[in-house]
Amino acid sequence: MKFSVQAIVKALVGLCVFISAVGYSFYSHADNGVDKRVYSINVHASNAADALNALAFQTGAVMLFPYREAKTRQANAVVGDYTIQEAITLMLKDSGLIGSLTSDGAIKIFYSGNQHLKKNDGGRVMNSKKNLLASTIAFFVGVGGAQGLAAEEVGVSNRSAIDEIIVTASKRETSLQDTAMSISALTGETIDKRGLVGMGDYLSSIPGVTVLDRGAGQNSIIIRGLSGDPQTESATAGSYFGETSVSELGGSSAYGGVGNADIKLVDIERIEVLRGPQGTLYGSGSIGGTVRIIPVAPSLEKIEGKVASRFSQTGEEGGDNTMLQGVLNVPLIEDTLAVRAVVYQFDNSGYVKNVAVSQPVAGLAATESFGGIVQDRDDVGNDTYTGIRLSALWRPIDALGITLSYLQQKIEQDGAPEVELALAGAYDQRRFNTGVAGSHDEFLNNEIDITNLVIEYDLGWATVTNSLSVLNYDSEGEQDLTHLYTTFSPFFPGDLADKPYYSQRHTYSDNTTNELRLASQLEGPIQISAGLYYEHIDRGEQETVLWSGSPELQADMLQNPSATSYDTTIKQKAVFGEISYDITEQLKATVGGRYFDYTKDRT
Repeated sequence: MKFSVQAIVKALVGLCVFISAVGYSFYSHADNGVDKRVYSINVHASNAADALNALAFQTGAVMLFPYREAKTRQANAVVGDYTIQEAITLMLKDSGLIGSLTSDGAIKIFYSGNQHLKKNDGGRVMNSKKNLLASTIAFFVGVGGAQGLAAEEVGVSNRSAIDEIIVTASKRETSLQDTAMSISALTGETIDKRGLVGMGDYLSSIPGVTVLDRGAGQNSIIIRGLSGDPQTESATAGSYFGETSVSELGGSSAYGGVGNADIKLVDIERIEVLRGPQGTLYGSGSIGGTVRIIPVAPSLEKIEGKVASRFSQTGEEGGDNTMLQGVLNVPLIEDTLAVRAVVYQFDNSGYVKNVAVSQPVAGLAATESFGGIVQDRDDVGNDTYTGIRLSALWRPIDALGITLSYLQQKIEQDGAPEVELALAGAYDQRRFNTGVAGSHDEFLNNEIDITNLVIEYDLGWATVTNSLSVLNYDSEGEQDLTHLYTTFSPFFPGDLADKPYYSQRHTYSDNTTNELRLASQLEGPIQISAGLYYEHIDRGEQETVLWSGSPELQADMLQNPSATSYDTTIKQKAVFGEISYDITEQLKATVGGRYFDYTKDRT
């Protein structure tokens, strides 16, 4: 069964309306269903659709309204302190529209004088929660934050049910509405319309999810407050690109830490965020939840492609940003073999300013006397993401599908986007140069390569899937230590303070994973999922403290270079299974378990 992108977006937003309405009702309408709080509102005169969206954004209210009709009606400006009901009354005066509170706590906008539910041709009353949302037009600002939603009221003669969005969070294709998990989903169209490109763009807008972003490829995901130590190799939220785990790859700064591969969102079908706790169907540190990025699969039916570019500017200390991307899909043998290629490059300006000369750190003169190099500069932390993705789908028979894909992404970051809160400027830092005799600046480079082979066979009553992934990750960087040794001198030996040192770090990870699973698609109330999982990871990390001052003084100042080296091997074998039973259409019972043998050796 196939669904259009428009239909998928309608269903997603429709579900978000219902869920958000319930949540909004819980915390905002305790007093007989009426929110009497006063808000500071500033909405300009415009068409009613835009005005209602602006009001929803400023108040956090959930609104349902006939989008096309509202687009043609004029709304009045509302500026001042009002309750939501007062603001809507003033805004919609003389527009032919009025608003009222639904039992779910959402605000529904009606045609004036026509508040009764419409009837279809058969005389049956329309379901207000279902048919109002049946033709939702995709506009929503943030998932779980302030939301404005536009809906079109249609009769059953046009559409009688909410179109579905299909997710694979349960290791089988199911409707988002019918999946008994706490899931947030973003479609590819939503990603494009909102201009989402990285983890920080979308995860921070999803309820219960937090991202600790410390630079390119250095981030930790926290779901529902469940977090491991972000400074160690321990994660509680998994991250997947397609069928491949891209979490716990190793940090790339002198501070250590575990990073997730922040693969740019180009040609993505959807994003699924599963909020835990869970530990049955997913491994790789997923007990707190899982983030799954699903790329668009090759199409066997038609040639298609796109070329896109974007230009923007970062405020304050930032500058120009550019993006280029291209997608091409070609069926080599109709209905049998197709290839899809994706290329992209993102150039992002830095927003941090180094003020080490104009606002000198304590001990600057002493450090310079040893040959330390310091200079003011802008655009610190600028980075470039370059990526390519190739995939091929071969379907020799209807029941068998074989997909081979390859992804490579390189990140080059100039400088560390870290600021000193003690400085007057909001985006200032004070750092010395790194390298021999201060020959260059702090930097971070990393590269990830993923090869994935997926074989699926449809047995009729179940689908058998085997996914084999090989991932190679390599990262290197340099970071100034002078500011640490000077600022935190009580914690370091006295002979390190006010002397130019820097750290040089190299991290790599070679991961091989294989998962064999069976997911039933039975007609009755019982469904079964079961599988085997294997993982082997070889990870290494080397860090050395080096002299960045005058070469003539290096032998005297760094008699015993500080160097650390770690090699880690992780092996995991797991068996998992899950049985679900639909007791009623609204109630499902699920029992599952996961047995795993996990070993980690570090030398």
